[in-house]
Amino acid sequence: MARSSVIRRPLIVTLIVAGSVLAAASAAFAQAQESRLEGKVRAGDEVVIPADETVEHNLYVSGGRVRVEGRIEGDLVAAGGQVDVLGEVAGDALLAGGTVNVSGDIQGDVRVGAGQFVISSAVGGDVVIGAGQGVVTSAASIGEDLVFSAGQMTMDGAVAGSVLGQAGDYRESGSVAGAVDVAVSEPPAPPTVADRAAGAARRYASLLIFGALLLVIAPRVLRSGAESLRREPLKDLGLGALGYIAAIAAVLVIAFAMILLAIALGLLQLGGLVVAGLVGGLLTIAVIVFALVVVSAFFAQTLVGLWLGRFAVGDAGWLRAFLALAVGALAIVVLTAIPYVGPVVRLLVALFGMGALLLAVYRRMRPPRSPQAMPPAHAAPVVQ
Repeated sequence: MARSSVIRRPLIVTLIVAGSVLAAASAAFAQAQESRLEGKVRAGDEVVIPADETVEHNLYVSGGRVRVEGRIEGDLVAAGGQVDVLGEVAGDALLAGGTVNVSGDIQGDVRVGAGQFVISSAVGGDVVIGAGQGVVTSAASIGEDLVFSAGQMTMDGAVAGSVLGQAGDYRESGSVAGAVDVAVSEPPAPPTVADRAAGAARRYASLLIFGALLLVIAPRVLRSGAESLRREPLKDLGLGALGYIAAIAAVLVIAFAMILLAIALGLLQLGGLVVAGLVGGLLTIAVIVFALVVVSAFFAQTLVGLWLGRFAVGDAGWLRAFLALAVGALAIVVLTAIPYVGPVVRLLVALFGMGALLLAVYRRMRPPRSPQAMPPAHAAPVVQ
């Protein structure tokens, strides 16, 4: 029987992080079949611990495929594309892989990070699972608690303790001696017509408020951008595309420079400056991304809205300019709400608006041209 509640479980994620660490560390070992530290560390494309082997200490193993058939007297740490544990483990098992199967008895705890995980054996301690799909079969028995975070979880086994977890889909037909506390994430309901209408109304109101402020604070820039769209729309379109490309290129250059700077400062043993450089780079990237969002969501739509509204209302005076903005913004909101058409309209508005804004700001900041000097007047001829 499944029970659900909305609770916070940061501990679940913390317990499962070890699986990701194992997956990343496996590349350091899995080059050729090898064994180190007297067999404690083993790696290779395929690593098999045969059924007749007993490992009298901890075992750390990684590879494309890992198969443990023998007995491990200590702890087992295994990572690979596919991990199969068929033998017995006297200690704990920490497992990470694309597919992990446990059919051998584990006397200690089991901690797993996997895309798909199946357990069908006896575990003396806790079982902690982080997986896309997890299955505790009817043949499995867990001596203490079951903790999990999974996209889909099936619990058909026996749990002597409690069950705590969260999943997109949870099915339970096994037995649980303690409490069951599972939060099941329900898929979001598709937006209704009323939801879409309310979202469009909020967008329209925000554009009107933002446009009204621009008409008060920077009316010349706004009108200059709308006039540029009327006279040079193709030029604005190309300039807008170049503006977005330049912003994306700047983000990539800053990120690359951050990496090079961190490496250089690390080699020079200037660790304190590494943090300062990374923080400065991340703040710069955040500012660029924020500016792009504001331009795309507000400036561009306000400029294009004013340009469209001028055809119906004109923009002589503040009130008429605001009415033009109201008409144009309404057209944009309606067009962008149409399925399939909306994304295309939104992209074109962003490109045209970006180009018009850049051109308007450039013309506003450009110093005025000085009038050309008039040629000196020639003296009238003296009549004798």
